[in-house]
Amino acid sequence: RLRVKSTRGWRELPSLDVSLERPANDPPRGRSKIRLLEELADFLRLAAQQRPLMLHLEELQWVDAASWDALEYLIPQLESERVLLSLSFRTGDDHDDVAERWSRLRTRPRHHEIRLTRLTRDDVKRWLEAALRDEDVGRDLLAIAYRHTQGNPLMLTHLLRDLEESGHLTHEGGRWRWSTRTELPPQGTLHQMLERRVRRLPAVARAVLEAV
Repeated sequence: RLRVKSTRGWRELPSLDVSLERPANDPPRGRSKIRLLEELADFLRLAAQQRPLMLHLEELQWVDAASWDALEYLIPQLESERVLLSLSFRTGDDHDDVAERWSRLRTRPRHHEIRLTRLTRDDVKRWLEAALRDEDVGRDLLAIAYRHTQGNPLMLTHLLRDLEESGHLTHEGGRWRWSTRTELPPQGTLHQMLERRVRRLPAVARAVLEAV
């Protein structure tokens, strides 16, 4: 949470952060979207004057239209400020609106884009070789790893940990060994893998996760 040293009162921002002060004797008035965006831009300018800012916004494919509207308003307002905005999002898979929104933002100056694609089959093979420190990972393990993760690095990591925790991937005699393809458990989604891993945790750890 950002803190700004300022004697200014805010008319709209307290609706987002109740710790911000409204002007004294400020009469009640209707909510104004444009005034809220103006105050948000002013707030970030004041914060950037006190110290450089890096703001990272993650998984933007899930945010609502109002949040994208706010970004489209703020970015042109902050181009001369000491502010670095980092945005991460997924495209495709019914996220066409994200690509459209980004196509408008990417026309602004001084932007840099890094596209992270899924790993290829050869990439997965090299990843497994490095993770297991073995140049021969075997066709069964490679086939399972690539088929059920489609080159998604996060799923690949959890798949190997799931196989190790379930006893299908073991370290014996200084080498990793794995079950045959017919013995390997059926794989599902990332959510299902995480559920299996969570169920293996001690009861105390599971209670903490449930509380979170």
